[in-house]
Amino acid sequence: MSEDDVDGETSPSRAVTSPWQSRLLQLRRSTFLRHVLTLMTGTAVAQLIPLAARPILSRMYTDHEFGIYSLYLSLTAAFVTIGALRYDVAVVMPEKDADARGLVRLATRLALASGAVATVVLSVFAGTIAGWMRRPDLAPFLPAVGVLVIAMTQISSRQYWLNRRRRYKEMARNRMGQALGTNVVQIGAGFASTGVWGLVLGSLAGQWFSALNLWRLTRRETAPQPGDSARAMAKEYRKMPLVNGPNAVVDTVRVNGINVLTGAFFSGAILGQFAQAWQLLQMPMGLINGALSQVFYQRLATTRRGQMFTVVRSAILRSLAVGVVPFGLIWWLAPWLFPFVLGGQWHLAGRIARVLVPWLYLNFVTSPVSLLFVTIKRQGTMFVFAVVYMAVPLTILWFRHDSILETMSLVAWSMAALLVVFILLALWVAKQFDRGVGERDIEAAETAPE
Repeated sequence: MSEDDVDGETSPSRAVTSPWQSRLLQLRRSTFLRHVLTLMTGTAVAQLIPLAARPILSRMYTDHEFGIYSLYLSLTAAFVTIGALRYDVAVVMPEKDADARGLVRLATRLALASGAVATVVLSVFAGTIAGWMRRPDLAPFLPAVGVLVIAMTQISSRQYWLNRRRRYKEMARNRMGQALGTNVVQIGAGFASTGVWGLVLGSLAGQWFSALNLWRLTRRETAPQPGDSARAMAKEYRKMPLVNGPNAVVDTVRVNGINVLTGAFFSGAILGQFAQAWQLLQMPMGLINGALSQVFYQRLATTRRGQMFTVVRSAILRSLAVGVVPFGLIWWLAPWLFPFVLGGQWHLAGRIARVLVPWLYLNFVTSPVSLLFVTIKRQGTMFVFAVVYMAVPLTILWFRHDSILETMSLVAWSMAALLVVFILLALWVAKQFDRGVGERDIEAAETAPE
């Protein structure tokens, strides 16, 4: 069965002269493909903007300044993960728009509260927290974390609303505006020699533009109406913070813990080199996988039993095929390309990028599929894997930090091996769902039209 058959979109009844022509007609009629391409176009421009700006920024700011900025972003990400208690992710799930509006309002209130708490805590204890992280020069920027947290948590719930309504063009345009605002401000601040503050102010400008724009696009649809109840949604979807929340926290500890431990055990400059490599390697992954994840999430939520294994297997094979060329080129060219494009001070970043390729390639493959565990209420299975997946890199960094290249190489190959296990786990869970094991958060999904 083809992917478009699963979508319920079969080839036209008129005769075609070859299988290739038939497949082409199917692809042209595929709603899934159209949505992915729409998001990919916007995401491509949104990724090209910082990519084009990076050779300028890398010459305006030092590797040490990028290192401090990466720690600022890591702390922000930690608060964003728990900011709305994962109720923002649930916006796409309810059958009724009234319930989804209640979730948007609930996520908004929680985001404002968590941002306020983050601002107060990180202002009062800035020096202490920076000392724990062995980066006292981080302290002046910590109060700004809460301001960024509020914007980013608002963006999440509003984006899921647009995803629910399949308004992918607006999502794409918003991402482009966010990227443009961030990089214009960072470049302008770089000319003024503002140091780390220039990078911080750029992130604030871009994220707040995005948050306000999404509020403008969705404020009428999400405005309170009779029958909406944020309190009722908090109770109905309580498994999001109780079950999905721990998974998200573990993932955040892993991603940002790697950054924090790298900053603690290595110099700020080496942290900046690692952060530059990591961020630039995320761009080819984010270019395609960001779009695939958004659209694939909605598709998983409406896939019938008996079809889930086919959908998941197809997604894995598609990502394996799409990612092999860009990641192969990165492995081959990175040690030469980084210093050539970014400037001579970034030669170490290119070598770090090469050793990270095996891990990030398989992460690219598994990223959309991970949403399977949320949509069919198998977060417990996901959590067990996530704990192991978190513990391995942090343990390696804690005990092995003599050489950044040796350490990151060991981390990358260990994580790649774990992701192979994850692929097998996802296929097994999908097969179980087809056989009747597990349930879904969208009750209407089982009767979705083919």
